[in-house]
Amino acid sequence: MNYLVGLTADRGGRDALALGRMLARTGDVTLIVCIVLPEVWGHPSLARVDAEYAAFLARYAEDTIAEAREFVGDAVQAEYVSTSARTATEGLITTAPVAVIPGGTDVHLAEDTTVARSCDPER
Repeated sequence: MNYLVGLTADRGGRDALALGRMLARTGDVTLIVCIVLPEVWGHPSLARVDAEYAAFLARYAEDTIAEAREFVGDAVQAEYVSTSARTATEGLITTAPVAVIPGGTDVHLAEDTTVARSCDPER
C-alpha cells in the first residue's frame, strides 16, 4: 500500500508528514512524500529571470525534502519526489500511482494509494 503526503514547508506540511509517518508504521506501507512546485514559463529571456526562479525552486525542493528525510528517518519505507504543476491538487494527482479504467477515459487513484492531508484549524 502507498500513502501519498503532500509536503509544504510549514506547520501543516509537518503535521501531514507526521500523520503519514505514523500511518506508515502500521504495516507494509510505502510513504510517498511529494512537494509540488509552481510551473515556470521556461521562455528564454535576456534577464534569465525564469532560469533563476527555477533554480531557486529546485534548491527549495531539495532543502524541504532533506528536512522531510530527517524527520521521517529510517523507521518507514519512503520515497521523496518533487513535481511542477499549475496547482497542488494537479501535482499530487499526477504523482499518485494511477489506474485507468479499461474502456474508459477516467483516471482514478490506484486502489492501494491513500492521500493524507493535515487539517490546520488556523487556516
